[in-house]
Amino acid sequence: MKFIFTKELGRLAKWMRILGFDSAYFSEGTTATLLIQALQESRVIITRNHRLPQSRGIKTVVLKNEAMRQQLAEALKALNVEVVSDMMFTRCTLCNAGLKPIGKDQVKSKVH
Repeated sequence: MKFIFTKELGRLAKWMRILGFDSAYFSEGTTATLLIQALQESRVIITRNHRLPQSRGIKTVVLKNEAMRQQLAEALKALNVEVVSDMMFTRCTLCNAGLKPIGKDQVKSKVH
């Protein structure tokens, strides 16, 4: 399952990435752009915006909590997903790309 978080949930998107979930962060653009991206990439929209239109074909979860830890628990429950330890730390917290193992010799020149 893939997610897209609206601009007020950037920290939550980061924590979902830490837990291993494919979590895009939508910080710029219009509601229409958000809906199009969610539809094109088959993503569930996670938001706190109660005015975001509910669209057919796009699942949207509206979170009620303000505190990040409570938002995380609320999102996991609403999405009916479990945290699996093998998935944790498999995505970049900044860009959402999957992480790949790399040999020391390949990065040796990039580390001081």
